[in-house]
Amino acid sequence: MVATMILFVLYALNAKAQLSFNPQGQSVKLQADMVHSNVGFSVPLAGGLTRLTGKFNDWDVIINYVGNDMTKSTIAALIKAVSISSGNSGRDEHLASSDFFDATKYPDITFVSDSIRMAATGYVAFGIFSCHGVSKPIQIPFTLVGKDKDGNPGFSARYTILRSEYGLGKNAETDDYISNAVAVEIDFIALKPDDSAK
Repeated sequence: MVATMILFVLYALNAKAQLSFNPQGQSVKLQADMVHSNVGFSVPLAGGLTRLTGKFNDWDVIINYVGNDMTKSTIAALIKAVSISSGNSGRDEHLASSDFFDATKYPDITFVSDSIRMAATGYVAFGIFSCHGVSKPIQIPFTLVGKDKDGNPGFSARYTILRSEYGLGKNAETDDYISNAVAVEIDFIALKPDDSAK
């Protein structure tokens, strides 16, 4: 609930996104179906000899979906850094500590789109990504996978983040053991908020 409230505030403060809304007002606000969605990551370890996978348990995505046209729509996403889950509680505590995410000081990881454009195999969301106190403009490719029988759209995104650009792990003794490139995988169904609990 707290994550959702913060996300709505972020969304409301995104003036550029608001300017891109359909002036006819033909828009619907969609929210990720948390029961059937996932924000995951994977990162090579030991020079690629193995790979660590995990996910975040507390996150949300809100889409202002305009007239079934993604290029007129906007996206806002919020991840709570402390919710990282890699299958090992000790490692999760380390990742949430000041060695990596410093989740106490920087609790939120956010993305707010400025624009969305069509691409050869889907769309690209242009916007500001903020993590560990660093904000940078990025471009996230994603696809509209399809719609369910009720017309709810499903989305899939694949993106690679470089830890060094956000200072993640720069002071950790294990920094050289972990690849700089972290693959992020996001898959979710978007529902009207009133339907998200189903």
